[in-house]
Amino acid sequence: VDGTTDDVDVSTFSLSSQLSRALRLDDELKLTVQKLSLSLSSCALSISSLSTGSSSSSKSSLPSSSSVSSESSGLLLSSLSASTHAHTDDWLHNIVQLYNLSATVEDVKRNPEKPTSESRDIFDKMPMASFFNSFDFADLSDPDFALILDSDDGIPISTVSDDSGHTVFYDTVTGVRLDNHLVEEAMQEEIRYMQSLPVWQHCATRSDLPEGCKIVGHRWVIVNKGDASNPKIRARLVATEVKHDRGVAGHDPNLFSATPPLEALRILLSMAASNVDHVFGQIDVRKAHLYGRATRRVAVQLPKLAGSGYGLLLRTLYGTRDAASAWETEIARVMRDYGLLQGKSSPCIWRCAERNFALLIHGDDLVFTGPRVEFDALAAFISKSWELDIKGCLGRDGNKRDLRILGRLLSFHQGTYQMEADPRHIDILIRSFDVQKSCVAPGVKSSADEEDTTPLEYEKASLYRSQVMRAAYLSLDRPELSFSVQQCAKGMCNPTVSDSNRLKHIARFLKDSPRVVQVFKYQKLTDKLIMECDSDFAGDSKSRKSTSGLCAFLGNHCILSSCKNQSVIALSSGEAEFYALGSAITRGLGLKSLLADFGWSVNLTVRCDSTAAIGLAGRRGLGKAKHIATVYLWIQVGLKDGLFKLEKVDGDKNRSDLMTKYLARDRLSRLLDDMGFVKMGGRHDLALDAASFTLNSISKKFSKFGSFLFPF
Repeated sequence: VDGTTDDVDVSTFSLSSQLSRALRLDDELKLTVQKLSLSLSSCALSISSLSTGSSSSSKSSLPSSSSVSSESSGLLLSSLSASTHAHTDDWLHNIVQLYNLSATVEDVKRNPEKPTSESRDIFDKMPMASFFNSFDFADLSDPDFALILDSDDGIPISTVSDDSGHTVFYDTVTGVRLDNHLVEEAMQEEIRYMQSLPVWQHCATRSDLPEGCKIVGHRWVIVNKGDASNPKIRARLVATEVKHDRGVAGHDPNLFSATPPLEALRILLSMAASNVDHVFGQIDVRKAHLYGRATRRVAVQLPKLAGSGYGLLLRTLYGTRDAASAWETEIARVMRDYGLLQGKSSPCIWRCAERNFALLIHGDDLVFTGPRVEFDALAAFISKSWELDIKGCLGRDGNKRDLRILGRLLSFHQGTYQMEADPRHIDILIRSFDVQKSCVAPGVKSSADEEDTTPLEYEKASLYRSQVMRAAYLSLDRPELSFSVQQCAKGMCNPTVSDSNRLKHIARFLKDSPRVVQVFKYQKLTDKLIMECDSDFAGDSKSRKSTSGLCAFLGNHCILSSCKNQSVIALSSGEAEFYALGSAITRGLGLKSLLADFGWSVNLTVRCDSTAAIGLAGRRGLGKAKHIATVYLWIQVGLKDGLFKLEKVDGDKNRSDLMTKYLARDRLSRLLDDMGFVKMGGRHDLALDAASFTLNSISKKFSKFGSFLFPF
């Protein structure tokens, strides 16, 4: 069936009920698998008839040991060509589904925790492709045949052609239909730029490639970076190299590429707000991954726009496994040529003490803080190596008022820097639940008796998981959502009606408070890093685990907030506070190292509102707390060695309390204000409109290949 030389045991696919349960397929796909099982049984009997010369049509079942060779499959397909001419789309649908199901089964057998598609393009391995090419509906050997696979289950979800045969393009992220002319222009621009570098050496056939060269497929990723009223279409030609080799955690460590933590961005903002002569700037490197030098023999199948054939990569291409690490190597080369020092805690941080500026590199975005003259000098230097899009800089000497950086909106207004989340996430959450009424708090505590444990339907459960992660991303910039989102995240595995109601409550709160902005007011450069921590003892009514909350401050600037369940079940509130204290100290020491990468030396002070936790940290040994694991006693050693200081804070003023429990509106607003977050009206000048789409509308667009869930 899959075109390999090995025989395939058809009976493997006859156990459709077991296969469906193993893969957690939806009802429609279960029915498809059952139909495929019956079809394959009939195919096997027919093949048996062809090979033995005897009729098998009267047999009612298929022997469990029966197997089908690819040669016999080809004979059968040829003999049935007349009867299947009118149902070619169904044949293609069924064969692709069967192939993907078998591939998924093999992946699960290999590693149940991390199944991943590792096979080459399906049509490269199917000897019956020529059979389908005899029909006029599509040329399956053409690399431009767009078969887009859902990354979750491998089910094909779209062929980009309308009823008249014209190409139709959809946004890869949102599924919204895009303007054909704009997409085609973006695709042509992408190919022209790649050929100008050049990214590859063109080879007409496989025989022209060097021996041992790995060949990978390609696909187009098309995204509207703007919105419906102001479209900015980006088309990326990406390679489809996804196989994992052995190495650290199943990956080759040579392919690793670092990503900076979000708190590094806030540290840069705090630095800019603590130096009146500094600006906060952004530089975007266009098509960054194409600047990495190829170190492996890899060829990519080229689309017609690039001349078809194969491209032996001279540079890394998006989607190749070493693209990110090669770009990181290229960054290091250019930055060292400019005399910058790389960070140790995060290799994405670069600085120059003599010129008094620091740089954060996240993918293809360079975020800068320092004097304006240094920003211009840096941009001029790196433009000799890369093609840049200089976004501008904020500040007293800046040339911009607003910037969009790393999915966030930044402004400089009345001498203060302001940062807020992208409001499109809020719009989508509100729209997904069709929220009509608002509420003043992100959640309310409920007892176990009030829980509705009815599980959500398959599609609703998938949508729930997607929207919880959207809310989790939003909570990075909205600390008042942290605890509520954490409660929703507990139901990610098997979401229930009560879990969905909790998420809807968050959406209702966002309707009441859609815009919360973090304000970085001017302050003198501080030498003190403040960590505040708190816990809610046995806050989880099911597991009896406690919740830890913490936040970090440089002066009045909040650079970190966090909420998580404690892994150990505490037996008292003092013990729970001690575990929360340990988490805060750990994060504080990490932030201290991160600040050192920026050339910022600070002393760590940890504040806690529990006398019992401070007392346990200040003594030596367990004392009366005999049950606490001694591994946690490093806190006592660190305090004695002067790695940090402990301070008592009044419980009513402890800002980390915001991340440990549901709070009433007045207390929530006061703590949020103390953290430097302000509720505002209106909408940011750079805010875009969320794409207008629904689950049902997208499903109808792509219904040709069956049902699916689009990853919003």
